[in-house]
Amino acid sequence: MTVKTSKTTDASLRCPGCGARIEESADFDGMCEMCHCKLRTEIEYANDLSGVKLLRDGVRMMLDGLHKLYGIDPDDANFKDTPERVARLMMEMNYGTNEQAAKDILTSSAFPSSYTGLIASDNIRCYALCPHHMVVVQLDVNIAYVPGPRMVGLSKIARFAETLAASMILQEEYTHRLASLFKECTDALGVGVIVVGKHNCVAARGVKKPDVDNITSELNGIFMMNSSLKQEWMDLVKMTKMLRAN
Repeated sequence: MTVKTSKTTDASLRCPGCGARIEESADFDGMCEMCHCKLRTEIEYANDLSGVKLLRDGVRMMLDGLHKLYGIDPDDANFKDTPERVARLMMEMNYGTNEQAAKDILTSSAFPSSYTGLIASDNIRCYALCPHHMVVVQLDVNIAYVPGPRMVGLSKIARFAETLAASMILQEEYTHRLASLFKECTDALGVGVIVVGKHNCVAARGVKKPDVDNITSELNGIFMMNSSLKQEWMDLVKMTKMLRAN
């Protein structure tokens, strides 16, 4: 099954993914090359490509429901490509549901190392979808680990966290998966994870409390047994926050 994308009739085409101008000669199914490659990556981890059509049809049904409830016109020009855009959005924000996508990032980039100290990556901003309301959750991640025989590149830590977040997942479960999968894929001696979440289902609806942070953490391996190591990590977290504030 091919994923259809819409084109504009303007002389200068625009990518429906990012809005960038694209030349007719450089047209990748109506998208720019970068967005097309990203979409193909997401499709690789999709189990059933017929689901793309179901996503588009579901958005059309939602617009029809809003029309009956509030008189919103589903034929308005602003909604012309909305089903396709939302389908791509859902694919982009859910391909990490297949954990193999996240595992591949770590297992393909590990390299031997004799370093035995603490490694921490702070302030990794990721986005997930709340499984209860399907609205965006902002997740700020701190991952620390003590390597075993292998290390991973620093950029891969951030990419791992970002990919694993691309799903409808509770923050608590996300925190657990970060710690357990990182240890599993890298043979780390221990992993520590802190996640600070801002939930739009709390900020924009219901109680409408935009300043509420939800904080979760998980430790495994040597972090569970070595209190001085845990304190060293906490001191680093505090220090980076102070430096960032200044």
